[in-house]
Amino acid sequence: WSTSAFNQPPTMDGISTLLETLSRPIELANITDMSDHWLSAIIAMSAHGAHSNNDHLRSDRGFHPLTAKHFLSNTFEGMTNDDKQAASRERANHLFRVRKLIYDLCTVLDRLSGGVTLCLHHPGATAPLTDLQPQDLSVLLYLNPRLLADPLQCHQPIAEITQMFVEGCALPVAQSFRDACLAHGWKQELRRSSSDIPDYDSLPLVPLPSSGTGSSDFNILGRPFGCLERVISTQRTTDSMLPFL
Repeated sequence: WSTSAFNQPPTMDGISTLLETLSRPIELANITDMSDHWLSAIIAMSAHGAHSNNDHLRSDRGFHPLTAKHFLSNTFEGMTNDDKQAASRERANHLFRVRKLIYDLCTVLDRLSGGVTLCLHHPGATAPLTDLQPQDLSVLLYLNPRLLADPLQCHQPIAEITQMFVEGCALPVAQSFRDACLAHGWKQELRRSSSDIPDYDSLPLVPLPSSGTGSSDFNILGRPFGCLERVISTQRTTDSMLPFL
């Protein structure tokens, strides 16, 4: 496998190469709505073994080499603004597909084993030249809804775990990502941050799922240092936005 033409990295370009190289099996050719399933299979095949290949600590000026490949998969040189935006959306969609495949596998693991899985992710990238504080970050979370339903009602520990991840992991990674961008000479354009500041004390401990009430993917906003502890200690909220709880 390692020396075959099919050993492509799970980047957007690598997956595109596999889709062009591999023909869909005849048995699947006439099945409608098969494209997303086939794409997931290709991504999973390309990513096989990555978690244990002893390649985690490779660094190209602060980035893993695959990170640099991902962000440079479409060079912006000579592109119009519309083309640049389209290329950026393609890269974002690729990461979205990878994340959804991970969530599907987490769901299958929980349903087969009877156990529970949390999957927390921060993308590293933030709006450049802005302050980095916990409330400026958000975390993408796979969460088995069973943890929020009766009799478990694990809203508070989920909120505490997520906020701890924001402060202790996402925040330093976001700073490291920004430093690596500068090391690579990537342009840091100032983006105007939102002027809408939420009332962090009134946020639910767990919001609605991002994809609707039947889903298990959540986007959790970080809170200022000390905010969650104050909310919990005063018992201002212990509930979830999920309507069936």
